[in-house]
Amino acid sequence: MVLNSSVSTAAGSPQEQWLEVDLAAHPTACTLAYWHLPRFYSGWSATERASVKPLWSDLYAAGAEVVLNAHTRHYERFAPQDPQRRASCH
Repeated sequence: MVLNSSVSTAAGSPQEQWLEVDLAAHPTACTLAYWHLPRFYSGWSATERASVKPLWSDLYAAGAEVVLNAHTRHYERFAPQDPQRRASCH
């Protein structure tokens, strides 16, 4: 699924509500989601982007397999992690 990190991704926003409904409608589907701004990244300006946490949390709760982002122009691959960046085998 394609999401847009350039519009509101806040909890309760139209996009976040759509995501929750879509994930609930397809509980057994293998889920790959992508959008531009990453939740976590490394590098000289490494930080956590709280704005996309609601999307990440919804995807995590639904058991999404892959989240792909591209903003930092660095290849990074993280082990599974929860919305707080803790290692997870979820």
